[in-house]
Amino acid sequence: MILDAAAENDMPIHIHTSPSGGSDIDNALAMIKKYGKRNKIHVVHMGGGVSGHIKFIPQFCDLVEQGYQVYTDLTWSMVLAHNWLLSEIEERGIGGDRCLFGSDVPWSDFASEYWKIEGAPISEQLKEDIFWNNAERLYSKFW
Repeated sequence: MILDAAAENDMPIHIHTSPSGGSDIDNALAMIKKYGKRNKIHVVHMGGGVSGHIKFIPQFCDLVEQGYQVYTDLTWSMVLAHNWLLSEIEERGIGGDRCLFGSDVPWSDFASEYWKIEGAPISEQLKEDIFWNNAERLYSKFW
């Protein structure tokens, strides 16, 4: 089974989220709750769309706090959802090591994704972790 091999090799699993179909955040949250204590699960697009953000963001820090190995990125985050998640991370002091940068090129453009983080009212350390350190910790042995 793929999840067994990923757990044995400490390899993250990506779950693509979008507003509909099999990529709905409800399916991702169910998978996290079933496998997320043994598998590292990267929820791409932070829930995928406004409705996904509304469901995912309030649970993200709780899941991390409860021992789930959940990660996310801010790519394609809508409106001010990225600021909401980043402020939760800063206020609670948890989850900053689980948030990653992604550009989603060619479906998005690098500059707009970059400025979501660089322009956010968060610490320089959190920005550095999101832009580089977290991905290096999570993926460097697979590069």
